[in-house]
Amino acid sequence: MAKSLDIVVTGLDKIIQKLAAYPTAAKAAIGRGLKAGALVLVREVKETIYLGHAQGHLQGDKGLLRNSITWRVDEGASEAQVGTNVIYAPIHEFGGTIRPKGHPYLAIPIGTYKGWPRTHNDLHIIQSEGGNPLLADPSGKPQYVLRREVTIPPRPYLKPAIDNKGAEAAAQITNALYEVLRP
Repeated sequence: MAKSLDIVVTGLDKIIQKLAAYPTAAKAAIGRGLKAGALVLVREVKETIYLGHAQGHLQGDKGLLRNSITWRVDEGASEAQVGTNVIYAPIHEFGGTIRPKGHPYLAIPIGTYKGWPRTHNDLHIIQSEGGNPLLADPSGKPQYVLRREVTIPPRPYLKPAIDNKGAEAAAQITNALYEVLRP
């Protein structure tokens, strides 16, 4: 007569349920990790911009660039994006040359007059010692310098943030996945 051995495993249903939940739980963890990583980078980008203003690399701090930094997570593509829609952001990050459109000169304010020079009917052109024409007020005080182009050096804020905190941002994803997969 053959002998038989019956083995009863208790809790197998819980193990099967946990294994079945891994894809969903892992996807949610990646989303949490991407969000946490993006927030690490957002904080660092804003700090880099703040320091750039404090050190004089970025001029005229009104907070627009810093406050425009946003993030979004695309869980379907497993990616996070950190950036801004401020029109002058790329010129700060990468540098470049600015040329006028539809006018012969760029008008750069250097005096007390504000706004577009055409709104000030009392301005007249004078020559400066440096060779660039100036727009002066009736007393002869320069209010704008006129230039055919201006070259802006790179003053990056995104790349240094990634260099400084990219590993920490990536670790957020690893940590979130570890929480799901740990024994």
